[in-house]
Amino acid sequence: MVPPALQDRMIAEADRRTPGNTFTSHTVEASHFAPLTHPAEIADILVGALRQEG
Repeated sequence: MVPPALQDRMIAEADRRTPGNTFTSHTVEASHFAPLTHPAEIADILVGALRQEG
């Protein structure tokens, strides 16, 4: 498992290298498999992402 602080660092580094194509990230306070334990929250994030794209 990659620690959250390292994940944040990798995202920040990638964003600096590709300023025209940055990441959007979300944090869900959940167990290892959030889609099973927090399905509504995950669905809301995905629907929001689709609305931004479309």
